[in-house]
Amino acid sequence: MLPAWLYFFGKTGVIAFNHEGYENWRADVGSKTHGWGSIASLVLYGNMVLVNASMESESLRALDRRTGREIWKVDGNKESSNTPVIARSGTGRVDLLLAMKLGGSGDVTDSLRLWTSMKGANVTSPVFHDGHLYFMKDNRESVYCLSAETGEVVCEQRVNRACQVYASALLAGGRSYYLTREGRTIVVPAAPKFEEPGCSRLRDGDQFNGSFGVDGNRLLVRSDRYLYAIGGK
Repeated sequence: MLPAWLYFFGKTGVIAFNHEGYENWRADVGSKTHGWGSIASLVLYGNMVLVNASMESESLRALDRRTGREIWKVDGNKESSNTPVIARSGTGRVDLLLAMKLGGSGDVTDSLRLWTSMKGANVTSPVFHDGHLYFMKDNRESVYCLSAETGEVVCEQRVNRACQVYASALLAGGRSYYLTREGRTIVVPAAPKFEEPGCSRLRDGDQFNGSFGVDGNRLLVRSDRYLYAIGGK
C-alpha cells in the first residue's frame, strides 16, 4: 500500500505518513540549511519520489515511494529552489525565464531557445492553460498572462493590497488561485482577459509561504503556524 501523505521537511528529511497519521518511513536527504529554507515541492513519478535537495546536500534524489529507499542521486545541484519538472531532455540547467525546446545537451541557449521574457517572478512558478502562462509576481501586486508561444504579455492586472506572494498559482475549474503571504486568496478566471478578482482571507498572525494543496474537493492551505482544509468534507 502506498503512503497516504508525503512531506519534505528540509534537513529533517522526507517523511511518509499513513491515513491514521502514523509514520511509514523517513529518508535523510542532507543536513545543510539555507537562509531561505527548503522551498521545492516533491514530485511523484512512477514508483519514485523526486526531491530537489539543493539546499540540504546540493543534490537531486529519487526515493522509492513505498519504502523511502534511495534509488539514485545526482550531485552538483547548487542554488536551485524550483520544483523538478518531468521532461525528456538533456542534462544542464536553465537560468532565465524562457521557453525552450526539449532535447540537446550542454549549452543550448542559441539552438533551443524560443523566447525570453523580463516579466517573470523570482519566487513563484507559472501555470499553463490553453496556450497561456499565468502567474503572480512575488514582489509586485500584479497578475500576469503571457502567450506560451511568443512570451508576449497578453494581460497584466494590478491587485490592490496583495502584498508579497511566495506560493505558486493553482489552476482549478478554469480559475487561477493565488495565495499571498498574509493569507489572502485571490481568484481570477484563467483567461487572456482578466476580470475583477475575488478574494478571501485567513488570519492567524503568521505568514503563508507554501503553495496550495488539493485533496478531492478541498483546498489545503499552510501557514507557518497551522494547516487549513477549506471546502467540502
